[in-house]
Amino acid sequence: MNRKAYITLALAPLLLAACSSDADEPAPAAPQVPLSFSHSVEPALDSESSRATVIEQDDVESFRVYGALYENRHEFKGYMISGERVIPAKQDNTWVTEKLYYWPNQKDGLSFFAYSPDTVKGLEINDMDKDPRPSNEFTYEPPTDPKEQVDLLFAKTNPYAAINYGDQPGRRVELQFFHSLMQVYFEIRGDAKKLASITLKNVFKKGILTIQYNHRYWLDGNFENNRTSYTIDVPEDGILCDDHRLMIVPLQTPGDCLIEITFRDGTSKSIPFGHKFNNNDIGKVYRIILNV
Repeated sequence: MNRKAYITLALAPLLLAACSSDADEPAPAAPQVPLSFSHSVEPALDSESSRATVIEQDDVESFRVYGALYENRHEFKGYMISGERVIPAKQDNTWVTEKLYYWPNQKDGLSFFAYSPDTVKGLEINDMDKDPRPSNEFTYEPPTDPKEQVDLLFAKTNPYAAINYGDQPGRRVELQFFHSLMQVYFEIRGDAKKLASITLKNVFKKGILTIQYNHRYWLDGNFENNRTSYTIDVPEDGILCDDHRLMIVPLQTPGDCLIEITFRDGTSKSIPFGHKFNNNDIGKVYRIILNV
């Protein structure tokens, strides 16, 4: 009897140790959930807009995305994603970064901004070390050649509501892009074959775009030597097409702005065009009628 009791007691510590060891093992790590996006584009500039470079929903081939990290969904800690190219992954409007990124741990969150096309000549992102609350700022100078100008789209999520879909595999960040520039085109009334070129002179060369979550506007930035001219060469048949439309920053024209018309006989005509346009013409079309 005593021996049996001794053996039973001796085994008890071993059983307790085994149970204790199982309880101390760390729980398996939650699987990492990759970030993905969906996109939409506000309607084209207007019903008269036919320019090939105007980007619509199905025209987006890729875009650049930036993801600001907020510790505890509040404290800005810099950009976890900085200018990664985003490409389509599936037919269902699922997009992913070329280099895969994953949601941070659940207590932290992200806010995003993006632009398209993914490569834009003349675009600068200002103050990348600054918290994007309340706004992001961009400096943009369109190419002088109208044929090289593009429709520049931006999107921004609410930075005051940092998100984390790490516990919702498959849920995508929704990015709604808007047209940030203004399209300008000329309508010639009369014998257009007489015209050799049309120049929009002394307009602002570049501007600063400020984007808040639900508001955006352009400023001239007080840059030195911030004037330029855009020239459209009129074909011999006098018919202007898509390549003859301008995509420029929507800033009010300075007081000395002019439209200069050059005729094929070597003469020219200047029309005052000061104090036209305004900073609320974002994404709009401006038609200039020329009577010749």
